[in-house]
Amino acid sequence: MARRKRAPGEGSVYQRKSDGLWVGAVTVGYDIRGNQRRIVVYGRTRQEAARKLAEKIAALNRGMLPAPEAITVRDWAQDWLRRKGEEVKPKTLEHYRYELSRALPSLKDPGAYDRLGRMRLQAVQPLHVRQHLDALRQVLTPYALKTARWLLHTLFEEA
Repeated sequence: MARRKRAPGEGSVYQRKSDGLWVGAVTVGYDIRGNQRRIVVYGRTRQEAARKLAEKIAALNRGMLPAPEAITVRDWAQDWLRRKGEEVKPKTLEHYRYELSRALPSLKDPGAYDRLGRMRLQAVQPLHVRQHLDALRQVLTPYALKTARWLLHTLFEEA
């Protein structure tokens, strides 16, 4: 009996020949360089992979930006931290919040000078992030700078 065709946006589910795992994948957009952004999940059965893929798509849809033209980097970071609170342990969330507040001072103190945090998310260019990281290099340790860069990368990747 033939399976029903998956609708656009539902992704695809297939079995990998190399190890027999089932793979669920869906394209969720394209990055600034034009490369596909994909969600990929794995399962031991077709149903498990399809269920995990549906959960990831639902989570993605819940996290969509409400008004992309108006949201700032600071607002997006707060929303990102709130969503991460459901996915990670409390200590990890506390670490993310601390390190991100060092990278974006306006998270901790709304009155603090933070050019990147006050920018509209849609207006941020790679040059802005590079300039911000260069400024942070003057005040953060190499490890803290690496962590800030990773968190900002993750933040913008999910935007």
